[in-house]
Parts: sequence; structure tokens; C-alpha cells
Amino acid sequence: MKNDLTRREFVGQSVAAGLALASGVAAAAGEAPVRRDRRHEGVELTLLTNAGHAYFQAFARDFEAQTGAKVRVEGGGGPHDFDWWYLEPRVQADAVSRRPRYDLFCSDINHTWTLWPHLRPLDDLMRRSGYEIDGFFAGVRRYGELVRPGVRYGLPVRAMAPVVFYRRDLLGSLPATWEEYERALAAHTGAGRHGFAAVGLSYLYHPGGPAEELTKMYLARYWSLGDPILSADRQPLIGGEKGVAALEMLRRQVAAYVAPESVTWDAAAAAKEFVEGRAAVLEAVAGPELLRRLQDPAQSRVVDRWAVGPYPGPAGSFFTMGQEMMILKRTPHPEAAFDFIAFCTGPANAGRLLSEFGERSARTGPWLANPAVPPEQRRNIVATVDRGVMFAPGEPQWLDLLTALWDSVSPCLKGFLSPRQAMALAADKWRDALARRHYEIRPDA
Repeated sequence: MKNDLTRREFVGQSVAAGLALASGVAAAAGEAPVRRDRRHEGVELTLLTNAGHAYFQAFARDFEAQTGAKVRVEGGGGPHDFDWWYLEPRVQADAVSRRPRYDLFCSDINHTWTLWPHLRPLDDLMRRSGYEIDGFFAGVRRYGELVRPGVRYGLPVRAMAPVVFYRRDLLGSLPATWEEYERALAAHTGAGRHGFAAVGLSYLYHPGGPAEELTKMYLARYWSLGDPILSADRQPLIGGEKGVAALEMLRRQVAAYVAPESVTWDAAAAAKEFVEGRAAVLEAVAGPELLRRLQDPAQSRVVDRWAVGPYPGPAGSFFTMGQEMMILKRTPHPEAAFDFIAFCTGPANAGRLLSEFGERSARTGPWLANPAVPPEQRRNIVATVDRGVMFAPGEPQWLDLLTALWDSVSPCLKGFLSPRQAMALAADKWRDALARRHYEIRPDA
């Protein structure tokens, strides 16, 4: 079949196709239908990502209908709850194998800092297609070019950051300092109510479990004190006085203002405490499902009485995360792989991601248009998430550093370690990890 569409035209058609699919209606009589040129007929691609992403399965079906290319979505290979752990070693092994099977990879932006020698830069494909990077949250857009300035190895599909949900009928406005924050928590603790809802102190190592959420709370307090986590010569600063003070603050607040039964809570249970009106503050990721529940009178006792804002302290004092779609360097089909990325991450399917699949879209537009959330809070969510910073940006050893914090913060809050012991343990593990050889970024790399 003759290919009569340029890639720039195709990307534009992909947006139109996504809009049509999102609306669920066929073109009205007299309107021009979306062109399906089947430009990639016979091409087969394999995407490695976390298992269970229904949206990738749906986008793959739609992409095949439009272009003819088949996209197989494959999970990481382990039990679903721990599937994330298998992704990076599996894609690394595949990238150096004799017959690689993966064309595309999707996971945390942080993986780029380790995997970039196996990834294909996207800039030339973006230029040829006219792909626009505007419209993404500032954090995921900015941190997508950390390996080499001006070079992008992935495009964002999801983004998230913890924010502070608070009862504006109780607090009025969000406290600007930790001293004011703690006074507000104390004022609303007692008589069956608690200052804030937080995840528990149970299992340590699940990437989406309490240890990770508690560590985000710790980092928000640490970063607000003004220091980075590493010095200019890549030495850990968290073992210093500010690192200890931040953990002492978190331990004190959890002990005094969180429900005792929260020791067994996951993020959903902590959110329920806030939704049902038993907590004045919730520190959590602003997910679509939580936002819907907050405004559902059948579930929520705080309808229209909540608001969202950043943690106390200066801008950029809390954890932001994002997932990107990347192309493996050895794929025989880079153009088809990029067209699938453009199809998944463009404005139309970014909107479907939030509205249809309840996922945290990396583009701000769907959040600003979310009808389940009051307009003021839509703007607050976008403004807050835009202020987040990424953990250990550019460090290939980022996961070693993060798990060292999980191993330190949670045992401290359980009472097994003092804040000083916990931060000394984390700093020792960081020094060991950072002493290993790391990639040197070369201009010709």
C-alpha cells in the first residue's frame, strides 16, 4: 500500500483518531473521517511495562486499527505485586542479547539514567513529526532531559506527586510553615478525630507500599529545610543535622496526630480516614479515584470542604514521579515505535488516560478539565504537582539510594532505630552505592 501521509500528518491524524475514540461516537454525516493509512502494515512491536496496564492494551488495539502495526504489551515477568522490580534487569538483559525482543519500554523516568546507553534518542523523530512537548507537567518535562541537555530518550505518559489535602472548613488555608502545620494538627486531634491521616508502618519493600509513602513524607520535610540530598561532589547530606531533624519531625507528628490503628493502613485506608471526615489533613498522591470519592456524597463527608496545596516550605520540596515511554536502540522499527509513543502520549489519549482509565496523566490539560473536581482545586493540583522535584536526578544509583531510605525511615518510625541512627545507616549505604562506577556522560555518547 502506498504511504501517502508524512509522519507530521500522521501524528496530527493520531490526535484526531484519539479524540474520536475518546468520544465513542462515529463522525457525523458530512464530516471527514479519520484517515487510516495502514502505514505500518505487517510491523510487530513489543512493549515491556508493568503488568495490568489496560490502557496500553486499548491503545494498542486502536493503533493497529489505524496503522496496521500490532503492539504486544508484556509485563515484567514476576508476580504482579512485585512486577516493577523485574523491569530494569529484564530490559537490560534483553538489550544485550543476541536476539532482542523488546522495541519499547515504559517505566519510571529514573530508569533512563541507567538505561540510556540502550535507548534511542527521540529528538529527530520528534522534529520530523512535529511532536509538541508543551502541555506536560513541568517536572516530568524538565527531568526528561537529564542524561544529556537537549536530548530526550522518552516521552511522559504518567505523572504523580504527593500533595497535602486539607479541610478548608477547619484550617481555613494551608499552613505555610511546619510550626503552623503542627499547631493545626494538634488543634484537630482528639474526640475521635486526628490531625492527619498517614499510611502505616507495615511491609517495607513493595514499591507502592507504606515504606515508599513514608519516605516521600520524610523527603518533603527534609527538602523544605533547604539542603539537597547530595553535595556537589556526590556525598550524602541526609546524615547531617537537617536529615535527622526532618525524621524527628515526621516521627513526632506520626506519634501524636495519626490514628493508632493506622499502623496497618495502606494508602487507600489512609485516604478513607480523610474522606470520611476523621482527619484534618491527608498527605497523598492526587489520584483520580481519590478525587472522585472526595466529591461523591455517598462516600464522602467532606464534599466541597476540602482543598489541595503544597507541603510547607519553599517550592520544590516534595517528591515528583513520572513514567516515560522509550525506544530500545536495537529495534528494527523505530518509526513505528515512535508513532505508537506519539499516539499514546498525545493530548487525546492523555485525556482518555485520566477520564476513561482513572490513571494519572502526564499532561495538565486533562486535570484542568476533570469534571469530578471543583475548578479551583483542579488548578491547585496542577500548580502543586508542577512544583515537585525528582529524587536523585540523573543518578544511575537512584534505586539503591531510595531503598536505603525505605530501610531507614520505616524502622525508625517503628521504634527500632533513633532518627540519628536511621540517617547514619542510610548515609552509609549511600556512600557505598555512590562509590561504584557510574556512567560518565560524553558529548559523543
